[in-house]
Amino acid sequence: MAINIIKAYKKYRGQWVAFKDDQKTVISSGKTAKEAYNKAIAKGFDSPILSHMPSELVKGFFEFFKIGFDYSSKEIEIKAIFTPQR
Repeated sequence: MAINIIKAYKKYRGQWVAFKDDQKTVISSGKTAKEAYNKAIAKGFDSPILSHMPSELVKGFFEFFKIGFDYSSKEIEIKAIFTPQR
């Protein structure tokens, strides 16, 4: 079962959040995707899932991003986009 996105939204409003593959466990957060990603990497997670928690909740859905980091170009690349399970 995926995370209760409202609970994460309330705690991390306006931030990028890195999740474990289970889509439930928050690893880290930051003002930018890169910051949240780098914090997750520093904690030993090599493939976090990122999502941005909006500043205001609007009707719709959240997208999660599977991220990779190209060390040669120092760029973050999006490997996949998916929505939480309902």
